[in-house]
Amino acid sequence: MTSSRRHYPTQPALAVSIAVFRQGRVLLASRAEAPYRRMFTLPGGLVETGESVEFAALRELREDIPQIAQQKLDQLSSGSPVRFTEGALAALKNYNFPGNVRELE
Repeated sequence: MTSSRRHYPTQPALAVSIAVFRQGRVLLASRAEAPYRRMFTLPGGLVETGESVEFAALRELREDIPQIAQQKLDQLSSGSPVRFTEGALAALKNYNFPGNVRELE
């Protein structure tokens, strides 16, 4: 029998991913933690106890807003090192984007 490279957790957890499409493009998140660091996936994460999968997906997307906004700022800054202040990041996370985060573009 060949050994499998697939990892099976001892306690499975419910997770969600959310696909955001705009003009034929899809939003991807870059993972920050090992072992999947720098790999691209759909935004998502674990469902918390008592939470619906729909709410969890939207919450996870909101938590990714600082990274999405920084990526956009990096694209617009022509290589100059520019960062958001903590207050600006807090305002972005707390802003109720009509529709979804597509308004960042």
